[in-house]
Amino acid sequence: MSDYEDYSKAEFGDKRLSDRLVRSLDQLASNPSASISWACGDPYQAKAIYRFIGNDEVTLEAITKIAHDVTIKNIV
Repeated sequence: MSDYEDYSKAEFGDKRLSDRLVRSLDQLASNPSASISWACGDPYQAKAIYRFIGNDEVTLEAITKIAHDVTIKNIV
């Protein structure tokens, strides 16, 4: 199970995008000071993250909301 599994509830309108968020967080957290390409170690995974970031359905508001919700859940 992922440390970021709660992020799968992000509301992007497509479950695949929420799943990609979880996978991306797992990959990037493995080496937080590295670039996306370096943290992924695989050009196809890096491209998937860049495509995720560039998707019009992925908004800062949706990511901020789920991050807030997860933080509150973990505090309480």
